[in-house]
Amino acid sequence: YVARQVSPQQGERIRELELSGINIISEPRREHPNGACSALAAVGRVNVDHVGMSGLEETYNEYLSGTPGKIIKEVGADGTTIPGGYEQVSDAVAGSDITLTLDRNVQYQTEQFLVRAVADTKASIGVALVALPATGEVVAMANVARNKYGLVECTRQNLAATWSYEPGSVFKPVTIASALESGVVDVDEYLTVPSSVTFLSYRFEDDPWHREVEWSLTDILTVSSNVGTIKVAQLTGEENLYATIKKFGFGSRTALNFKGETKGILLAEKNWNKLTLPTVSIGQGLAVTPLQLLQAYNVIANDGVLMPLRLTSPDIDTHLGINLEPTRVISPELAASLREMLKSVVQHGTGHRAALNGFRMAGKTGTSWQPCDAGYECIDGKGEFAGRHHTVTFAGIVGNDDGPELVVLVVIDNPKSAHVSGGRISAPVVQKVSEYALRQLRIPAVPSTPPNQRYRAQPASRSGELDAHLSQR
Repeated sequence: YVARQVSPQQGERIRELELSGINIISEPRREHPNGACSALAAVGRVNVDHVGMSGLEETYNEYLSGTPGKIIKEVGADGTTIPGGYEQVSDAVAGSDITLTLDRNVQYQTEQFLVRAVADTKASIGVALVALPATGEVVAMANVARNKYGLVECTRQNLAATWSYEPGSVFKPVTIASALESGVVDVDEYLTVPSSVTFLSYRFEDDPWHREVEWSLTDILTVSSNVGTIKVAQLTGEENLYATIKKFGFGSRTALNFKGETKGILLAEKNWNKLTLPTVSIGQGLAVTPLQLLQAYNVIANDGVLMPLRLTSPDIDTHLGINLEPTRVISPELAASLREMLKSVVQHGTGHRAALNGFRMAGKTGTSWQPCDAGYECIDGKGEFAGRHHTVTFAGIVGNDDGPELVVLVVIDNPKSAHVSGGRISAPVVQKVSEYALRQLRIPAVPSTPPNQRYRAQPASRSGELDAHLSQR
């Protein structure tokens, strides 16, 4: 070959030159009808010979490729076929088709919302995921990044699977789930939450500051209290918390098992020190992938059952030996309690910008620090403190009175806007993506219950101390 995959126009111009010894051969080439995005990171890429190199193209390469045909003939010394000689013909076997769970329109619109949000906040990268928790189907998987010219565009790097980060407060429902599952606290129990708590001379505080208060678990999640969550974790203990984290799928690859998919970072329990319990309980001191977070919120939405994430039809995965068995993580009653708590986060707390008219939105914000030059402090060229590297997240569970229908996750890394928080930056994107996905997937706001039998949950009760705390946010 002199050149491969030249354009048809180039090929015709070369053919017209009628160069001796130069021939033009037609061969297929990948085209992406939706342009530069089209879920390229998830779908993956192929080399010039159409061998899968990443994403689904690589995972299902043998299934997609088929087998070339072959002819074996008996020939003479000069290469001519011997009449009546040996001949064996093996027909070519065409490759199989794969239908993805991705919705083309939801994927495209999610990418557009995400590109705009990352660009507007001067962030580095962004990931947005939409899933059906009852089946584990991923409806949209958007990955965007700022290129070397400063422009935000879809990236071929599957950040949802290969990038891990410290999640922050969006992880707190896992801590609450562990406490409830182990029976150390009750759903309606009130805990004394001081203004701060200290471990090994390291002081944990809430923002904004508050005096000692009596808060329920719902209150603690609603205001995203670090101190309250740490108190819950102390009651739970290292063994129970670690076991619950593992059951939710953290520290392990998802069933998608992309090439390069990371397990994240989760210290084995035997390696925990005095600071690990408080930091991990509030989503610091461990690293997770966006896919792992999506899976965890799927569990809460799906009555405590983990449905393995998938991007293709079940029969294909079963044929290839991919495990699609559901796993019970927490009880249905506990999952329902967590959803009610997370509704309060949207109705009364840090996630109110994700609220949707006509639908129920439950979710949790996360505003986390990432490791930098000196611990969590970033240093400029002059050796001076230059701020922190933040990552903002919102995970939403959206549905109608019939129950949860979608889980939508948006993660934006290193934004530079004036007010950096998951509630201000990621939650509005989740709201926009959810609104579009619900329309596109024809999920009605009107429930299937008969007239006059519509049931609505009662708003969570709040203490006077909680109202005073929220008024400062």
